[in-house]
Amino acid sequence: MWARGQRADADLTDDHPLACDESTLMPMSGTAVKEMWWFRAVLAEPSSLLPHPSNRVSPYSAGVAMPVQTRTTRLRLRLLDPGDLDIVHPLFSSTGHTVGDGPVANPAWTREWLERRQQRHAEIGLAWYGLWEQSGAFVGTCGAFLGRCGDEPEIGYEIGTAWRSRGFATEAARAVTEAAHAAGHARIWATIRPANLASVRIVRSIGYHLVQSEPDSKGDLDYYLSGAAAESDPRRSAS
Repeated sequence: MWARGQRADADLTDDHPLACDESTLMPMSGTAVKEMWWFRAVLAEPSSLLPHPSNRVSPYSAGVAMPVQTRTTRLRLRLLDPGDLDIVHPLFSSTGHTVGDGPVANPAWTREWLERRQQRHAEIGLAWYGLWEQSGAFVGTCGAFLGRCGDEPEIGYEIGTAWRSRGFATEAARAVTEAAHAAGHARIWATIRPANLASVRIVRSIGYHLVQSEPDSKGDLDYYLSGAAAESDPRRSAS
C-alpha cells in the first residue's frame, strides 16, 4: 500500500483496502473493525517473498489487459468510468464506507478516482469494476490495482450496505482474481488485519493462502497470496 494521499498509482489508503460484503468487512483500524469495508496489501518493507517496489517493468509485461466486462452467476462486472459518478459517489460518501480519507464528500474526488481507473486499464491493463446484480441494481465495486507489490497486483472491493451478507464480495473477488490471473499475473495479493475474520474467510474460500505477517504503524497485517507460489512457499501458514 501507499501512504495516505501519496502514490499516483494507489487510490486507497492503508486503512481502506479492499472490501467484502460479509457482516464485518475488512476494517483496517481496531475501532472500525465492524464498520470499514476496505482491505488492501500494505507492505511495510521489502522481503524475499514480497517483490521490491523498484522492480517495475513495462506496462502489460504480465500479458494482456483484464477484460472491460465479465459476468458471474449473479453479477455483471464492468470497468468503471467517470460516467458512473452518480452511482459510485453515493457509495463512497455514505457512512460506514471509506476510500482515501473517506467517506468522500466532494464528487470531484470520486470523478478523479474514476478517471484514474480508466487510465490504469489503458496503461497497465488492471481493471476496477462496478458490480450490478441481475435486476440491474448497483451492488458495489471490485478490482485490481498496483500498490507496493511491484508489478504484482492487489485486489480490493466495497459492497453497498443493502447488499451485505449475500456473498457478493466473495463472488466478485473470485471473478477479479481469475481475470487477473488470466491476464498473466501469476501472483495476486490481499492483506487483512488478523481480527477481520470475515475477510479471512472470503479470501481463503477463493484460494488465497496466508504466507506471512508484518506489522505496520496500526498493528499486525497478514499477507495472503493467490497463485502457485502461495502453495509451495515454505513460509505458508498451516492455519
